[in-house]
Amino acid sequence: MGYSISCLPDRIVLMPPKSPNSQYDFIFNGGQPKKQRFNLSGLSGPVKIIIAAVILMVVIIILGVSLGGKKNKSTDSFTTVLEQAQEINRINALEASQINDPDTLAVLTTSTSTLTSQQTQIKAALDHQKIKINVKALAAYQNTATDAMLQTAAQNNNLQSAYLTYLRDALNVYNNSLQTAFSSTSSLELKAALQTAYKSNGTLLSAYPLKQ
Repeated sequence: MGYSISCLPDRIVLMPPKSPNSQYDFIFNGGQPKKQRFNLSGLSGPVKIIIAAVILMVVIIILGVSLGGKKNKSTDSFTTVLEQAQEINRINALEASQINDPDTLAVLTTSTSTLTSQQTQIKAALDHQKIKINVKALAAYQNTATDAMLQTAAQNNNLQSAYLTYLRDALNVYNNSLQTAFSSTSSLELKAALQTAYKSNGTLLSAYPLKQ
């Protein structure tokens, strides 16, 4: 006895075969294998202590690197401030006996006393904050190119003008460094010392014969 097409069912439904191994059932179910969660409750007490200690060490190292970088940046900015003030005073000491113009000599003398006072205040604030400066680097800092430039100017009878140009430019650079150091610290004492120095330099720059 034959079968006609009309006797066949309208749809043929394919059923997935049963897997002999249940670990592959997710392939037929179209899902993902269940992930096993890491559970500390199954670990022994000593193992938990070791894991906690390792995590704590990693956190301490990360914080140390972060805070150390910020501290170094802050220390560098203060070192730069002290180096520049020290260098201006060094040049002033060299040129004091070479300058004859009263107005220029007055600016030289005033800038020396002003910068010396600033250095004292900034160093005191740094000591209070327990921020150490590289004393050797500070003592070794010199810009010999300035010495050569002023020596050439003296030979050409142009020392007064060259010195005033140097001092004006040096004070402006110094003021920029003061601003950088101001932004790098959260200490109110240091900020006050830096702000005072900045204002004093502004007074110097606005006075004759430095004022342009």
